[in-house]
Amino acid sequence: MAITEARHQKAPLLPAAPPAAQTTGATTGTDPARYVWAAARVAVGWVFLWAFLDKLFGWGFATPAAKAWINGGSPTTGFLKALTRAGETFGLGGRWAATPLVRRFPILR
Repeated sequence: MAITEARHQKAPLLPAAPPAAQTTGATTGTDPARYVWAAARVAVGWVFLWAFLDKLFGWGFATPAAKAWINGGSPTTGFLKALTRAGETFGLGGRWAATPLVRRFPILR
């Protein structure tokens, strides 16, 4: 098999790229943009961590303690209540409900 496979392989369209030039420490320095992006990354991470911990323990910011996940609440209840029917998501309700599939199977509404 190995002898016949070589006949069916195509040659590469582009030649191989030359090796990248070695850089000195100038590009790995301490420019301010790197610090701004690092701070933004930490800030976004903190937002998502805070939302998770608030749903988990019910610290009272968006979730009361009685509805916390550890007290038997569901972390997605508020989001799922807004989506009463699948056809109402993303503003495509009329088009979705008009499809023959939905008319035949009303459970998809």
